[in-house]
Amino acid sequence: MIDVILATDMAGHAGLCEKLSEALELRQKEQTEISRDLVLKMLIKTADLSNTVKPFDISRQWAICVTEEFFNQGDLEKAEGLEVLPMYDREKSTELAKGQLGFIDFVAKKHMTMMSQVHSGLEWLLENVTSNRDTWNSTVSPH
Repeated sequence: MIDVILATDMAGHAGLCEKLSEALELRQKEQTEISRDLVLKMLIKTADLSNTVKPFDISRQWAICVTEEFFNQGDLEKAEGLEVLPMYDREKSTELAKGQLGFIDFVAKKHMTMMSQVHSGLEWLLENVTSNRDTWNSTVSPH
């Protein structure tokens, strides 16, 4: 169970997605099952990323809270003289919508696409993340 909880660490996200992608491909070719351990890890990952599939008003509130948490961490890192990631720097960060579009495009949508392939009952994940992406996109300030 500890391994399942540790699967929420974003440092391992790409590796888990790659394993699931390979398992989905193998399942399609050879009708094999995806390992229970991998499914559990990906399900907890889905819960961890679930703000992107909630109704937009709720998803937006979560995005605001997470962004503020990142900024607070960046403020502390600056105070300690540490290098701050741009997404944690309230002076350098782009607007909220652009940040959410990036997160959805590079993390959440691929994840939800694969989860919808794991079980047909999870197709709503992809539908909701796509809908939220479209809504975020409609709020981006033109430059």
